[in-house]
Amino acid sequence: MCELCGKVFSLACNLDRHIKWIHKGEVQFRCDLCDKAFCNSYNLVTHKRVLHNGEKLYKCQICDKAFGRSTHLKTHIRIHTGFKPYKCDMCDKAFSDATNFSVHKRSHAGERRFKCAECGKGFMQRVSLISHLNKHSLGKHLYKCLTCNKAFSSSFHHEQHIRICGGVNKYQCNLCPSLFHRASDLRIHMHTHTNEKPYKCCTCDKAFSRSSGLTIHRRIHTGIKPYICEFCAKAFRASGELTKHRHRMHRSFLGTAASS
Repeated sequence: MCELCGKVFSLACNLDRHIKWIHKGEVQFRCDLCDKAFCNSYNLVTHKRVLHNGEKLYKCQICDKAFGRSTHLKTHIRIHTGFKPYKCDMCDKAFSDATNFSVHKRSHAGERRFKCAECGKGFMQRVSLISHLNKHSLGKHLYKCLTCNKAFSSSFHHEQHIRICGGVNKYQCNLCPSLFHRASDLRIHMHTHTNEKPYKCCTCDKAFSRSSGLTIHRRIHTGIKPYICEFCAKAFRASGELTKHRHRMHRSFLGTAASS
């Protein structure tokens, strides 16, 4: 068990890596394509293979989803099987993946262990802290777009933005003026003209033009709500629902002006 945060590991070497990476911030392997860093070479190789090369070797045999990591496929399969091995001993909720279960347990304890070093604000999820830290670093972004002056803290996100903002949209729809910088985006867009809905739910008769639409819909059947509000721990099926909830219920924390 980690004495600093209480997380439990089955192997001592995993605990050592956890302390070095999470609590001491020690990193030895840094990606040469973005600003990400890792505590071991395996995670670096996997990161470059999945994020930068777009490799998805692990395919679901039930639907057309593919994943860069075998663990992600294993968690995804539970959407089809309905298997929820993580059960809360304080309420009757169960979860298909360990991350959502961990966040849920912290909601019972009111624990916000991810603290901002600049202002002391606490969060239940690391991703929420990272999003919050971006607000502090608005004036520290190094990479600026010469077209719209938008700035980024990493070269990877800057280059992604340049491809869109810089007009590198070489795939044009022959039915409307829409332009895309990837052929896959154009193929998905064409479904809006043909009304084609190739992604079908295996539980009901609903069909969707995008795989992301089917993924969100499947959560109605499985009950999975992976997007957790860091302020009140309420869960949502889609990121858009969480965004609307934050601005409607926690606007004062976000520092946004009230709409008229």
